[in-house]
Amino acid sequence: MLSHEGIWKAIDGLAYRLNLSPSALARRSGLDPTSFNPSKRVKADGRPRWPSTESIAKILDATDTDLNDFLAPIMTRERRSVETGSWSTRAIVAQKIPKQWPRFDKAVFSPEARTAGLKNSSLFVLEIAGDFLFPLYRDGDILLLANTQSYQPGDRVILQAQSSDLVAGEVIKVRKRSLSLITHPERESVQTFTLSNVEWVARIVWVSQ
Repeated sequence: MLSHEGIWKAIDGLAYRLNLSPSALARRSGLDPTSFNPSKRVKADGRPRWPSTESIAKILDATDTDLNDFLAPIMTRERRSVETGSWSTRAIVAQKIPKQWPRFDKAVFSPEARTAGLKNSSLFVLEIAGDFLFPLYRDGDILLLANTQSYQPGDRVILQAQSSDLVAGEVIKVRKRSLSLITHPERESVQTFTLSNVEWVARIVWVSQ
């Protein structure tokens, strides 16, 4: 898997390739110079802090770097682990969802992903095929997703309910037993899902549109 440590290494690696410090990279991207400091990578309670969607988008835009180039060094190391049979780490799997079956299941994931299991993944890449997530995402969009149990109002997520296809939306309310999303911003359409009927929720970290 691509871990929390891995995504931060990708940021450090980008800075290194540009002969910049992480602080200089943040400054060049219009971010607070301390955004990528070591102290910002862990929360006060000790839990890992992921870089925000906005910060990743800004450094890629400011440095004219695409997602593949940004993650290439990390993906190479992860694939090497897969080839040697170690499942402590796993390659990011970019899969195109069939238009006739827009679900995350054995028909979509590669053999490597099925072996590792989604629950063992921290980050993965999804390429959208078709317009089943329109208007938020369209055919050809690439999403970087974080498989996490931590999400809050304002986060954009992909959700797989047991009784439906994938749903994309913005979290507006989190309760102990349910999660509410705005799934169509223009219509302010809100859907509420009972968590016991949800297979998984992944937070959208970055989008290439």
